[in-house]
Amino acid sequence: MLELSSWQLADIKDRGLLKPRIAIITPIIPDHQNWYGNMEAYVADKKLIYADQDENDFLLCNYDTAWGHIFAEETKAKVLWYSAGRLPEKISGGWLEMDGTGLMRCQELEEQSEQLLEILPRQLSVPGIHMRQNLLNAAQAIVLYGGDPEKTAEALSRFRGVPHRLEFFYEENGIRFYNDSAATIPESTAAALNSFPEPVVLLTGGTDKELDFTALASAAYRAKKVLLLAGSGTNKLIPMLRERKISFEGPYDNMRSLVAAARAAANPGDIVLFSPGSASFGMFINEFDRGNKFMEAVTGS
Repeated sequence: MLELSSWQLADIKDRGLLKPRIAIITPIIPDHQNWYGNMEAYVADKKLIYADQDENDFLLCNYDTAWGHIFAEETKAKVLWYSAGRLPEKISGGWLEMDGTGLMRCQELEEQSEQLLEILPRQLSVPGIHMRQNLLNAAQAIVLYGGDPEKTAEALSRFRGVPHRLEFFYEENGIRFYNDSAATIPESTAAALNSFPEPVVLLTGGTDKELDFTALASAAYRAKKVLLLAGSGTNKLIPMLRERKISFEGPYDNMRSLVAAARAAANPGDIVLFSPGSASFGMFINEFDRGNKFMEAVTGS
């Protein structure tokens, strides 16, 4: 399975190199507007993932958004949907039940056309509804490839996530530390904040990509404490936090002082969440370098 960014898709345009048997277009959220300038140009590169698919292939689209329906109308592939709620009868795809269980209906698979398949269990090792939705889509792809639904659900119940995406990596004095450095847009940080019932010390901020920080600012009240890392995106976020009367500390101009402030603010039972909601340009090589620097500052390695 490959995860392809808009940049990677653009690089292979018109080369005849990409014809996925199964393609998934994850929810469309504004990103890279410092480069693209508008959403239409950004989405045009996203569409390249299904440009060379045909009627023997599958495309998974978001039933809950207008973009998903546009993709479904354009593609030549068979369309399956994913949704946060139950799909209408006769519509093939997967959805999440109220308890978080993932179900799938697939009339395109003859042996399972009349069945409602449980492909994602209620209990997962990774936190967050957005992580659950990602696993739902992965489960659909596995089943379309011929995987057994029951074995798929069992395997995903043990999945512990991937580096830099709500990655639990350390616990100290009852405080759990999560690295979410791959959250490079404000909406990702908002989703991360909503992933924990425990009190959260949020470490956020960085470089702007000409994005709207409203989602992050509006969700920041959920944090027990907000600590800011310096950057042009942080400069946009600060007045929005002040407007909402959300207190913060910083901006800090290096990772070690940011982590030291987090340790001072956290108590046993708290979550320390590093979720920048911004790009890493300037202070770091990329978001992965940023995440590694955060983990090194926490563990002292």
